Amino acid sequence: MLPNDDRSDSTKIMKRQKWIDHIFNLGLDPGWATNVISRLQDTSIRLQHYCKSLSNQELIYKPNGAWSIKEHLGHLIDRNPYIKKGSRNLWI
Repeated sequence: MLPNDDRSDSTKIMKRQKWIDHIFNLGLDPGWATNVISRLQDTSIRLQHYCKSLSNQELIYKPNGAWSIKEHLGHLIDRNPYIKKGSRNLWI
């Protein structure tokens, strides 16, 4: 979010839990694997949907020195084969 952003509160970035504080539930039923894979395969579509209205300034903004949205997207694309496969249309 850029300083002096006048968008409504409903479109501002929510506070996220730190990755290192997340507790993963590895006891998923095997039947959920299809759902998880489907969500991963559709990630590039969802990223495009949520980011298409953002300006380049918003995409490169680094709040308090943290990673920018563009850096997060690049990391996801580099590390996830399902996203990488669908990312040729992602405009980062």
